[in-house]
Amino acid sequence: MKRTMFVLVLVVGLAGGVFAQTYVSGNVSGVWEASGSPYYVTGELHIPTNDTLHIEPGVEVIFQGYYKFCVDSNAVLKAIGTETDSIIFTAMDTVLTDFTGGHRGIKFLHAANACTLSYSRIEYGNALGEHTDPYGYGGGIYCSHSSPTITNNTISNNSASNGGGILCDDSSSPTIANNTISSNSAYDFGGGIFCMLGSSPTIMNNIISRNSVRRWGGGISCYSRLSLIH
Repeated sequence: MKRTMFVLVLVVGLAGGVFAQTYVSGNVSGVWEASGSPYYVTGELHIPTNDTLHIEPGVEVIFQGYYKFCVDSNAVLKAIGTETDSIIFTAMDTVLTDFTGGHRGIKFLHAANACTLSYSRIEYGNALGEHTDPYGYGGGIYCSHSSPTITNNTISNNSASNGGGILCDDSSSPTIANNTISSNSAYDFGGGIFCMLGSSPTIMNNIISRNSVRRWGGGISCYSRLSLIH
């Protein structure tokens, strides 16, 4: 059953300005406009199969709890900001521990190849404490059988058991280009990026710095065939 909660609350400021807040959970699609920002996430989000969500420049998405944002089979997420007006994915609770704090990341799960994340800031994603696919993978972004375009983003302060910033799982070939990937952490593999066996991402022109891991690959750990890396 398709279930969506989408409530818009307007608050009038003392100076006469009108500010919007939008509360979202469940199934989401359509367009998120800057005029409805910030979008407060109050439960797990899904873009359902064959649906599309466009997020416009200037939108701030604030997770109020430990929820994940899933792009389901053949669904499309287009979060495309601009150089001067980015999109922000963040969390109310920025202290990340096992199973608590932050949000559970953006999960591309057999998503359509048309998915794009560009000029966005993805921060405080948390997949710590969960060591099984897919929930312990990819603190900020997780790609499973999905090949989104991930360009010109800032991906920082995310943590996971594997792939603190980004994790590419089986049969995923995302393009990861021109991003700043910094200050992410992982327990086992890939503080910044982890490419699992069976993935073939294109990784180029990124700034990857100050990422950490307890075991292997602070910046990048790869068990896969990379299309390009430099």
